[in-house]
Amino acid sequence: MKHNPLTIGVYTYNGMDLLDATGPIEVFTYAAHQTPQGRERGIQIDTIADTKEPIQTYSGVTIVPTTSIKHAPLYDVLILPGAPESELIQAVSNKQTQTWITKQAQGNQYTTSVCTGVYFLAYAGLLNGKKATTHHKSCDFLATHFPAIHVQTHKRFVVDQTIITSGGVTSGIDMALYLVETFLGQAAADRVKDGIEFNP
Repeated sequence: MKHNPLTIGVYTYNGMDLLDATGPIEVFTYAAHQTPQGRERGIQIDTIADTKEPIQTYSGVTIVPTTSIKHAPLYDVLILPGAPESELIQAVSNKQTQTWITKQAQGNQYTTSVCTGVYFLAYAGLLNGKKATTHHKSCDFLATHFPAIHVQTHKRFVVDQTIITSGGVTSGIDMALYLVETFLGQAAADRVKDGIEFNP
């Protein structure tokens, strides 16, 4: 039985942490090209931004988005990377972005965050009554300012129904491996983990 390709959308914005995005992207790319399950299923990865203008990550690396939130389709998986506080505040307070994330979350299979990307979900109200995690140094702030969220500390990632939140930076790789296992099976996830030599 032929499946539709698995679609992954990675939201990008100025000041974001590069590895928060590229860690999961590498996992799905390896799965797409180096596992029989991924080659059979097909995996499409888009980078999305508010516009198609290039964005500059916190490390200075420039990313040219594949598409904009205006033209982006509904993805199977949406990934929201984090950023240092000064860069994050402007991004998470954008009402247009919040509306788009909410629409994605209402129709996709999984909406996910890496590190402080959790604040996109928090400000959109998508974590109320749910378990969630973030970078260990940000958990207290999340719990204090969003008391409706059941914050889980020192977790690599937390799954609550269709929302998955992960801890700091490299935890996004753990989360992506979980998703590979979910969609493609344990053998595919093990092959990716071995291939990228990930052993936290």
